[in-house]
Amino acid sequence: MTQRLKRSINMGFRVNEDEKYFIEKKMKLAGWKNFRSFILNLLVRGEIIKLDIVEIREMNTLLRNISHNINQIAARANTTNRIYESDISEIQAKQSALWEQQNKIIAAIMKMTEGKLRRGAGNWACPS
Repeated sequence: MTQRLKRSINMGFRVNEDEKYFIEKKMKLAGWKNFRSFILNLLVRGEIIKLDIVEIREMNTLLRNISHNINQIAARANTTNRIYESDISEIQAKQSALWEQQNKIIAAIMKMTEGKLRRGAGNWACPS
């Protein structure tokens, strides 16, 4: 019997009820019926994507800056009843930078996931 088995090493893992439900849901969404084949395909042929989140951290910094500026403008407007054009221009410039950063992130994600949303050519990913 051992000669018939091409895969003689048993590897197993335990999951809780929520994880089991999530795995079964992903398996069903992807159109797989055999759990072993599904997991083996993911582990052997699947790709691991590591996101470099530097761009996201930069975007969060921009968001904090804009938020801080808006709070300062609101406080000044409440005390002086004036809003300065330079304050509005600064917020608009930071908001533009924020949109540029968001577009970079979206472009990077699109580039990483190109062609990986269906089975084939050794690449496989579950549809969302």
